[in-house]
Amino acid sequence: MAPARDHDERSDEGPPGLVGAVAPDTVHDMAEAVVVCDARGRIVAANDALHTLLGYEPGALLGKKLEKLVPDDLRDLHRVHRTQFAADPGPGGHRGGRLFPAKHRDGHTVPVDISIANLRAAQGGLSVALLRDLSDPEAAGRQVRHLAALYAFMAQALSLAPRAGSPSDLWASVCDAAVDHEIATLAWVAEIRDDRLYPVAVSGPLARSVDGLATALGDDHPTALAVTLGSPVVVPDLSLEPAFALARTARSGRRGGSGAGSLCAVPVRQGGVPVAVVALVSPLVSGFSDEAVTVLEWLGAELSAALDRLAVRHATEARAEAQLAELSEANLRELDTAVTLAVADALAAERASVGARALEEGAAWARALEQAVADARATERAENEAELRAAQVAIEQATAALERLQGLAADEATRRHEAVTAAVEAARAEERAL
Repeated sequence: MAPARDHDERSDEGPPGLVGAVAPDTVHDMAEAVVVCDARGRIVAANDALHTLLGYEPGALLGKKLEKLVPDDLRDLHRVHRTQFAADPGPGGHRGGRLFPAKHRDGHTVPVDISIANLRAAQGGLSVALLRDLSDPEAAGRQVRHLAALYAFMAQALSLAPRAGSPSDLWASVCDAAVDHEIATLAWVAEIRDDRLYPVAVSGPLARSVDGLATALGDDHPTALAVTLGSPVVVPDLSLEPAFALARTARSGRRGGSGAGSLCAVPVRQGGVPVAVVALVSPLVSGFSDEAVTVLEWLGAELSAALDRLAVRHATEARAEAQLAELSEANLRELDTAVTLAVADALAAERASVGARALEEGAAWARALEQAVADARATERAENEAELRAAQVAIEQATAALERLQGLAADEATRRHEAVTAAVEAARAEERAL
């Protein structure tokens, strides 16, 4: 894009304009405050929103030094930073989400969120700054809610990364999480193949917008720049990015709207080499502050680590499969024989163990039976001796009783004999008496 001529060199043709890159209507129709300055710090374009925000009449700031909008005590420092940024803007040529006090015409300061981008032009470089009024509670609240959603998205992405089974699973989960947490209306991942970036996962209501969007490495597309620079690239306002096709799609039919949002592209590495880019489109102009970019850079590092872990896991599985495939049929038979012998040895050892236990148990039973027999015999002998003693006592008692009976019988026989003898004698005596 060609810059306007310096204010001091203007002809009678009128105020400086923007040629070849950002159309003047695009700048002036934006709801956000926009100011464009050349390499010398001269304001070459500023829309009505900027004039209104800082208390100036439309067009009053054209040709003025940018430091006119900076508080007096910060002008020298701002001039140094502006010069350094024009010479070396850093990765992607963008800086976003910086808090800054802008100077109002009446002298008071207005807190703003400022995003800056360098644009190349045929006659030199231009710097474009977008200012959002942070004194507006609603605008500040949107910024805070967006940052909170970003942290929630980061937490979910970190929890999903270790569980991904493949890069495609990882990309899909990250894109879906970004849209689910409403930090992006469009999220996609492009992988590097044959020196080009091809979208392989996409999520969001504008998903069809990236169909067939293959970008060559080394061109001006933000995703390609992220690979080239090896760091996140931020586009604060997509309506000012000619290289990004979605800006034209989203901007169509939105004249007088608030722009096409902003984009952040984050490179992802595997083994230290860039292999993919995660691109997020925020619905907010200047939606990616410095803190948000830091969080997303952390996300890129975690996704890179997840890819490395996946590569190690897949390599380990591949080695295991290769080792298994290398086993020949003979090796398998040998292995089967070894297993059979090992099983046979185990069974024999088990049988020997069982036999030994059986012998021990049998010997124990034999000893127990022998003891029982001995105990029984001892008991029997004791019982027989007791019975013998009882029989002897009975015999002795019977003998004594017999002897008593014999004595009684002899006495009775003697008495009877004597009685008979007496009777006989009495009879004889009576007979003689007759």
